[in-house]
Amino acid sequence: SARRATAFLLKGPGIGRREMTIADCGKRGDQLVRLFTAPADLFVVQYVGPVSEMLIRDVQGKVAELLARGRTAQYLIIDGQDTARLLYAHGKLQ
Repeated sequence: SARRATAFLLKGPGIGRREMTIADCGKRGDQLVRLFTAPADLFVVQYVGPVSEMLIRDVQGKVAELLARGRTAQYLIIDGQDTARLLYAHGKLQ
């Protein structure tokens, strides 16, 4: 498999909310805006809990904009359940 330029937005429990929303991604979601200005083809958003539907739709819209401009772009949302599965699979969680 080929290497891909990838940009990450990683959020932990420090945001103090059960579900991550756009507002949790910097002032007015500016961390999401910066994420999608990175020279990447794959954009990853990870949180240790649930990710709000509006945040997912925002990410989908930003990827659609990049595709419309002729860029290659895909996204991956990793919520708390996915995070736990990854950690368990790599022996970091029992």
